[in-house]
Amino acid sequence: MKKLLICTFLFSLFIPCLFAEEKYEKVFLNAQKLQAAECYKEAALEYKRYLFCADYAPLEHEDQAFIELSRYYHKTGDYTTAINYIKSAINIIKEKNPSSADLEELYLEHIILLANKSTKDQDWLEREPSILGYINFPVYSQKVKKLAYISLIKSNLENWEWERAQKEFTDFTTLYPDLYTTEEIQKFNKLIEEQKNAKEKNPKLALYLSIIPGLGQTYAGNPKDGLNAFILNASLIAASTYSLITQNYADFILVELELLIRFYKGNLANAEQEAVKYNLEQNEKYAHKMMEIVENSEKEDKKSDK
Repeated sequence: MKKLLICTFLFSLFIPCLFAEEKYEKVFLNAQKLQAAECYKEAALEYKRYLFCADYAPLEHEDQAFIELSRYYHKTGDYTTAINYIKSAINIIKEKNPSSADLEELYLEHIILLANKSTKDQDWLEREPSILGYINFPVYSQKVKKLAYISLIKSNLENWEWERAQKEFTDFTTLYPDLYTTEEIQKFNKLIEEQKNAKEKNPKLALYLSIIPGLGQTYAGNPKDGLNAFILNASLIAASTYSLITQNYADFILVELELLIRFYKGNLANAEQEAVKYNLEQNEKYAHKMMEIVENSEKEDKKSDK
């Protein structure tokens, strides 16, 4: 009788577990169907439901659910959440003795997410331990190391950290001397030096120069806008002066004075913005040219994979 009770008790525990596993499997399959139908938001909710079930039964596809959620949040631009999910997937897969190719693919996805996040958080990638681990730890493949290095260099270029970018590029080309030609290395360093020596426009100076309408815009590298500002403000000043001379105070007070103040203030603000815009365009131009050189090794890697 005692043995019968024990068996009954164990059986009562075993049957619900089997049922639960089958039920949870349906949740995962439903998520895949929604994803195939391009209902990505609904699929993500189902993947989350499936992962929630892990508290009640072992899940066969837990790692895949984490991967799909990471890719979903990557598409939506929520890189922080995507990074957390891909890290969970990596940790689970590591325990399954996977092939190096499977892990390498996830490491590469992780690096891409880190790089995307860094464009919003500026120098965040420089302090991120994961990217430094990919670069320095010997357990990672050369492909992973290269992408980590390239992502770090590009992040510094995107955030105009020229000296950091130059240091990382020098370290990278020293470690992998065959990735770039001598001409490419020289061109990269030349662009860095050109950028360092380039004179930026001072927004405050542009503002002060615009006391004479149009002069600030001309200083900021936009003579066309400068000419327009000069003609417009000069015309309003002339019209206002004429009204005062002819004692037509009504037109001056009701019409011309308001327009004169508005356009003169606009001229001052526009000159300052033009100086900021000039500096931005110059930095972006240099960053883009250097980025093209750095990305050459990525293109070569993709060709060799094919």
